[in-house]
Amino acid sequence: MNISFQGIGARIVTVKASGNLKKGNLCYFNVNKTVAPCASGAGFSGKVIEVYDDGSASVQIGGFIEVPYTDATPMSTLDLQSLVCTDAGSVHRDAGGRKYLVVSQDTKNKMLGIML
Repeated sequence: MNISFQGIGARIVTVKASGNLKKGNLCYFNVNKTVAPCASGAGFSGKVIEVYDDGSASVQIGGFIEVPYTDATPMSTLDLQSLVCTDAGSVHRDAGGRKYLVVSQDTKNKMLGIML
């Protein structure tokens, strides 16, 4: 049996892009209706779906996303985990981070499935 969370509760917005924003980046709202790529140790609001030539970007701010993780030790339990960005493209656990519902962990490919 195949189990999939893809598309559940997906909310995508179009906003202005700032910084060196790229498709797949984790991002945050840095000023009015504008997102920037996350820095190490920062929280994140969504994942960039696409960056357009006109300076805008489509960002998923709700629902299921998959993100690489950099923790050396796999999570013993999933559920609510405090996460922050390792860089603009990956996350790691941090007690000071925002809590996200982690629904899957691929230890071979070091990917987490989370609900925003």
